[in-house]
Amino acid sequence: MTVKVTGAAHVLAQLKALAAVGNPVVLERAIREGAQPIIDAAKQNAPTPEVAADVDVVNLRASGGTVTADVGLPGGPRPSFVGLFFERGTGPRVQETTGRRTGAMAARPWLRPAFDANSARAVDAVGAVIKARIDAVAKNSNG
Repeated sequence: MTVKVTGAAHVLAQLKALAAVGNPVVLERAIREGAQPIIDAAKQNAPTPEVAADVDVVNLRASGGTVTADVGLPGGPRPSFVGLFFERGTGPRVQETTGRRTGAMAARPWLRPAFDANSARAVDAVGAVIKARIDAVAKNSNG
C-alpha cells in the first residue's frame, strides 16, 4: 500500500512556522510587552524620580520553553537601591562608626502594588503578542 500526500512540504512548513510562535525570541517579546504595564505603574508609584528612572526588566531568562522576567531595580551602586528600603522597610539600624541609632523605616510598598494592580493587563499583553504571531502565521499559510 502506498500513500501519497500532496502539499506535505507546505503543511510541514506551516507547522514549523506555528511552532516558531513558542520560540524564545517571540516569547521574550511577549514577556517584555507583558511587563510594560507593571513597569509603568511602578514608575508612577516610585518613591523618588531616581528610583522611577531605574525600574525595568532586570532579569530575563529562557529555559525549557519558559521565559521569565523580573521587574525591579538593577543592582550595584545606583541610587535606586533605596527603593528597596521603601518597598520592604528596614529594621532598627545602628551606625557602626558612631553607635548612633537611626531607627527603623516602616515599609511603604510601591512595586508590589504595581504588580498586583496590573497582573491581568500583563497577561493580556502577553496573549496579544502570541495571538498576533499566530494570526500572522495563519495569514501566511492561507496566502
